[in-house]
Amino acid sequence: MTDLNQIVSTFSSDEQQQFINYLERKNKRNDTKNIQLFKLLSKQELDSKGICFKLYKANKSNAYHALRKRLYQSIIDFTANTNLSEENSVNMQIIKLILASRAFLFQHQFKVAYKLLDKAEVLAKEQFLFPYLNEIYHTKIQYAHTNQNIDLNALIKTFKSNQKKHFLEEELNMVYAKISSVMANITYKGEVVDFESMLS
Repeated sequence: MTDLNQIVSTFSSDEQQQFINYLERKNKRNDTKNIQLFKLLSKQELDSKGICFKLYKANKSNAYHALRKRLYQSIIDFTANTNLSEENSVNMQIIKLILASRAFLFQHQFKVAYKLLDKAEVLAKEQFLFPYLNEIYHTKIQYAHTNQNIDLNALIKTFKSNQKKHFLEEELNMVYAKISSVMANITYKGEVVDFESMLS
């Protein structure tokens, strides 16, 4: 699992300390060796056999590989949690509103739920967040029978219109990816490209 070594090597000293703190909070037992393994990998002084012997004072390769797997999973969890906490606050607010509204719908608190969905819709429209709008419209359609003020046909029309915008955004994303790939080939491989045919 050389991926683990590569990932650990990308951590800054500050990120290393944050991750060690994360492991300390997460560890339920005092004899867990994940922090020791992380520190040894960070130093990049020993190979796998050397690290294994340093941790276990013997060649316990099965225990060592199991420990590496657990550390790898902890790094994934840590990275995801860190990025979630840094995620755009408007996006997070919309997600929270959608989740809360679904909880209220499940509890038959329809008036409160729809207020939250309306608020989420306004925020998502302001930011052109088409995937979130899809979730909002899907939820509104699913529970339309609980709200007499909803024009279901108009809501379905809005939902389909948003789906088209979302699809167009995805298409533009793919075009951007293709152009970026061609530009990389020009830069790194010296390829000659006919821009007109590429754009068409």
